Amino acid sequence: MGQFKDVEGDNRFEQAFDDDKGAGLVWADYAVKGDARIILHVEAEPSLRGSGAAGRCGLFVFWMWFLPAG
Repeated sequence: MGQFKDVEGDNRFEQAFDDDKGAGLVWADYAVKGDARIILHVEAEPSLRGSGAAGRCGLFVFWMWFLPAG
């Protein structure tokens, strides 16, 4: 599992995966409202679909919700 990144210019969290279940990128698009980030959508590249990678990234995003934007 790669580094978890906040790509603020795209309002997107990204994480790379490369393990026995597949390799590729997972991203979670978000909106910013005040100090909150609201997750709009979590998606994985086709090579990772069905591997659970989006759920693993999504769970990490869930724990990040309390971090203020900016």
